[in-house]
Amino acid sequence: MTTLRLKNPTGWFAAGKEVAQALTLLPDSAFKLFMWICLNADRGRGAIQVEPAEIAPALGKTEAEIRANLRDLFQFEIGWPTTDGPSRLPIDTGPTNGRSTETKAKNSPPISAC
Repeated sequence: MTTLRLKNPTGWFAAGKEVAQALTLLPDSAFKLFMWICLNADRGRGAIQVEPAEIAPALGKTEAEIRANLRDLFQFEIGWPTTDGPSRLPIDTGPTNGRSTETKAKNSPPISAC
């Protein structure tokens, strides 16, 4: 058995069940987007307001690829669009606060809102 050690033992975080779920459900590119969102989201809300055009250069992707990855996040209910803000796309990866998945999907704007 090989023991792996982190190059830098500080500054990392232990991922929870949400990350484990996303890892098994999402295609690689969508998982990479999910991790970018997790690293850049407001920690108190688990949400971020961002345009696909802002994310694309950071991940070396096109806007179309980011939009497709967002659809994957929404389809697998790893994250969902919220109704905050008129022109930016808030992505919420936080707890449901008691809302059912059906309520989230019903209250979410269409993907074309990206």
